[in-house]
Amino acid sequence: MRPVPVQGDAVMLQQVLINLLRNALDALRLDRPPEPVIDIELVVDAGRAELRVGDNGPGITPQTEARLFVPFSSTKPNGMGLGLSICRSLIEMHQGRLWFTRRDGGGCCFHFTLPAVPTVAAATPPTLERTTP
Repeated sequence: MRPVPVQGDAVMLQQVLINLLRNALDALRLDRPPEPVIDIELVVDAGRAELRVGDNGPGITPQTEARLFVPFSSTKPNGMGLGLSICRSLIEMHQGRLWFTRRDGGGCCFHFTLPAVPTVAAATPPTLERTTP
């Protein structure tokens, strides 16, 4: 995977990724599929970087979906219900978007986009030409 520069606070963006990975791990611990999978994918399109964190856990029910990003709403026995709400706020602070999709066969995938920093093509070194008088 090649690096894709985005502009933002590295610590905030790291916290978003850590939260999404922890949620995926929690889902797999709850469901215990025979072959647990967490996958991370990066897609760059139209000047935006999209990071996807997916798992093959139990997925998200329609009842849970309705309050997924609502603060203080959690399906975890000891959860505070702030993780995804904070993640969404952090991504939106960076002019991005956070959402989820259901996966065929079970599980879900969380996606977030951020504006990619345009890469500057390597400058051609100047050439010196000698002119004769």
